[in-house]
Amino acid sequence: MKFNTLYNWPKMSQEEFDHKCSIIRLIVENYIRLNDWFSQFIELINQENQNPSSEVYLEGQLNGLLPIFILGGIENEAHRTILEDITYEMGITTFNMNMTVEERANYVINACKERLLDI
Repeated sequence: MKFNTLYNWPKMSQEEFDHKCSIIRLIVENYIRLNDWFSQFIELINQENQNPSSEVYLEGQLNGLLPIFILGGIENEAHRTILEDITYEMGITTFNMNMTVEERANYVINACKERLLDI
């Protein structure tokens, strides 16, 4: 099967682009929702904790953005790390902004698309 990777998103047909973006948007929205939930959960359990933690075991067991990388043909680990960092940082910085999860996901996706052009 021949398909364009996300590195070549400007060369995709509108149909292919829209299809991939709809799948990616759902994954990013879930990623943002889960990170928001984990952040609130960690804050709650650390309120009275003498040794606060910033990690939850389950958080490391989730697939995160891996489905996007598979769908988009992003195999280079360094590139994956760059995109994960963008997604995580933008998810955290938009947490208290007056934006819906959908708006936050679009914000992240646009930043990642632009970064892919530079890679």
